[in-house]
Amino acid sequence: MYSILRNIGRISACVSASRVAGRIRMTGVTCILLVLCHVSFAADALAHGGRKDKHGGHNNRSQGNYHFHEGPLAGRTFDSKAEALKALAGLTEGASAPRRTAPTVPGKMHPELGVSVAPEVRHTVYDRSDYAYPASIEHQIVIRQGGIYSPYSMRCFSDVGATDIEHIVANSEAHDSGMGSRTRAERQRFASDLDNLTLAAPRLNRYEKRDKDPANWMPENNRCWYVGKYLEVKRKYGLSMDQAEADSVLAVYRSCSTFKIIQPPCTGSE
Repeated sequence: MYSILRNIGRISACVSASRVAGRIRMTGVTCILLVLCHVSFAADALAHGGRKDKHGGHNNRSQGNYHFHEGPLAGRTFDSKAEALKALAGLTEGASAPRRTAPTVPGKMHPELGVSVAPEVRHTVYDRSDYAYPASIEHQIVIRQGGIYSPYSMRCFSDVGATDIEHIVANSEAHDSGMGSRTRAERQRFASDLDNLTLAAPRLNRYEKRDKDPANWMPENNRCWYVGKYLEVKRKYGLSMDQAEADSVLAVYRSCSTFKIIQPPCTGSE
């Protein structure tokens, strides 16, 4: 704003000088004023670095920062280009498909599921370190679910080292459904909540399910348990669902007579 006002003042001064020069014989003072106006505007243009780079932004040398004009971060200013590019890269980190960036709209409460239905929106950059959790929590998961196995595949493992900790509602999914506006402490509490944790084979966790919601992925086994836990977590943290996600959850939810976990025979439950 200061820069805009400053330039408006310069324009007024230049116009006044030009009018004076047009009515009377140009004096040395008028010439100097016009030259200074021209140099001042040129300096500002050079400092601003008006040409956009391939990322849709530019360095503003007069203020020592980097500003986006185009793309998903249009209008945002960062202290340096390196910081800006890191933020830009973070928008797609860990995403299996491009995230919807529709404007925030008030969600309607689903009459059966009890969650808000609204488009997913990435308000802030997703940073995995904001969702840190202790590796030791794996042993608490084993105790809670009654063995070292994956409810998704019904596969048992001899050691927790052969499994991954799996978030039923993926961290990045939660981020775009409401956690993105929460504090770092709240995000870490979410990431460490045993209600949202289970075990899975590394391949399934990293390459098949990843950050997908029920509209794009469902387990082969324990679907009722999975949908029940998914809905429980979404309600617990006040997270929304998009329409396709809600439709997929509802289709399974209506078919379930129980939401209890079914354990594989290798746990000794049968």
